[in-house]
This record gives sequence, C-alpha cells and structure tokens, in this order.
Amino acid sequence: MSQDDPSSAFTILKEGSNNLFKNEIKLSSTLNKDNIAKFLNDYIDIVIFLEAKNFNTQDLKNFAELEAFKNRLLSNRRLEKLKIDNNKANIQSLKSDLRSNKTEISKYEELLETNFDEKYLTKIDRLFKNRKKIISKMLGKNKEIDALFNPSYANYQKIASSLDDQSIMLSYNLAEDSGKLIAQTATKTFFFHIEDGSSVIQANISSLRSSMDLGSAFNFEAAHNLYEILFKPIEPLLSDVKNIYLYGSDLENLPFGVLLSNYSELEDISSDYEKLLQSHWLIESYSFARIFPLSNNRLNSEYDHKFLGLANPDSFNILGLPSLP
Repeated sequence: MSQDDPSSAFTILKEGSNNLFKNEIKLSSTLNKDNIAKFLNDYIDIVIFLEAKNFNTQDLKNFAELEAFKNRLLSNRRLEKLKIDNNKANIQSLKSDLRSNKTEISKYEELLETNFDEKYLTKIDRLFKNRKKIISKMLGKNKEIDALFNPSYANYQKIASSLDDQSIMLSYNLAEDSGKLIAQTATKTFFFHIEDGSSVIQANISSLRSSMDLGSAFNFEAAHNLYEILFKPIEPLLSDVKNIYLYGSDLENLPFGVLLSNYSELEDISSDYEKLLQSHWLIESYSFARIFPLSNNRLNSEYDHKFLGLANPDSFNILGLPSLP
C-alpha cells in the first residue's frame, strides 16, 4: 500500500487471511490478545483503503468473520479456566490435558527462540494437532459449551438479518493503542475509529464500577468519559433506534445503561442526589441487550409474557434483605 501497489496489497491480504484461518488452532493458546485486536483494526483499515481504490472486497474475509475468529481464539483460551461440575469427570480430565498441552507448547516455543531446531518445530506441530483433538472432545461432550466457545460467521449473519429499523448491533475491538466500533444496521455496516486505547477505557470502567458499590459516591465523570469514547460517535445513526445489541466479548464488564451524556450540566450541582436526578442516562433512551456469539441466537421482537428479573448481589447483604431464589 505504501509503495502505491494496491493490487499486491489485495493479493497478500487475501492469501494471508485465508492462511491465518487455516492455521487457527496454532494461534489459540499463545498469541497475545492485544496483537489479535491490533490485527483486526489494521485489517479493517486496509479493506476500507482497498474499497476506496474500487477493489471488489467481497472475496476477502469480512469483519463479522474476523470477529467470530477473534472470539474463537479467546474462547478456546477460556476453556482452560472453565468451571466444570464435579460430576463431569471426563471434561475435567480434558481440561487438565488442555493446560498440560499449553505448558508443553510454551516450553518448546522458548527453546525455539534460542535454538531453531527442526525437531522442536515437529514437536510443536504435534502438540497443536493434539490440542485441536482435546478441544474437539471437550466441545463434543457438551452442546452448550460448544455453542458458547465455537462462534461462527453464520451466527452473526442470522442475528444481523433479524434486525429491524429500530435496532442496531454494536461490536467493539479494542487494542492498547486504539480501537474500532462496528455498527450493524438492518442494511449496512458502519466503522468508527476510537482514539483511546483499551487501558484508558478499562481504567474508566474500573472507576465506574467501584463507584457503584453500596455507600460509594457515583463517578459521574467516568460515566461521561465512557459515553464520549464509546457511544457518542454513533449517535448520528440512532435517531430512530430503540434497541441496541452488544455483540462479542469486549466490554462485558460495562453496564452501558449507566453512561450519561450531560456531565457539563452537572458540574455546578453540589448534591450527588440531584445529579442522579438531572443526569441523562442512556437507559432512558435505549434498551441494551448483550448477545454472546452462540450458535442458536435469534432476536425476538414479540413475547408471550413480560418478565422482570431482580439480581441478588452479595453487596446488598448489609441491608438485611432476604435472599432471592
């Protein structure tokens, strides 16, 4: 691209991404999470550049395929930490095998860094093949686990096709240096650049969540900072939108409904109670739902019954409320 040869860039991107997907299992246990996020951000920028040069990018891996790819890489890693019922000894054993496999892979990778020996490459290749078998066995023994840890592009397509004019699906891809916000409507995909990196965003989320503990002063500034970084860029798309679906594993720990848009109007108010009343919360305008990349996802627009669910966090024990079933 920098040498003004977009044709070669197109070919390299297509062949490289196809090769990456073929060797997916060799990345799942060792690749740095931030490198995965940076790769997706770069990939999106390159595709946008090629489209501006009038290249037909239909044959390239699209964002939804890459998002599913990212979730599979991270989810396979999460299999090692999965909590398993004691009565499922067979899956417990496979989980132990998976951890041992990762330890062996790391050992031989370290050996390769100091002594590039063909026998180490052969050993690592055998370990990766065995890792694939272990994961396949774990997923095959539990359909629910398989649905959660093996997301597909077809799943994304199915959800996107069920969006109506009042709904939008958001995906976030956050790296240390910057990020991307992907907005999927019923008819089109939009990409937005996020200037702040994941460390800045997570620091604000941590401050916000800490301020939501019982007896703490709510952090209005953090709630506004996150609104400015993560939500304000897409507001021009939301004039008729009521339902916002959050797709993927990024920002699982952020309750979008408590972000606020009018912090400057609150700075002169001394009472936190009055600030709470005067704040413009996102939950007042939008309904948020998190969509995990499960194989059986579908969006319902009509329901037979209404439902109100009440959480029962341990932090409320101090109030002496009875436990909820």
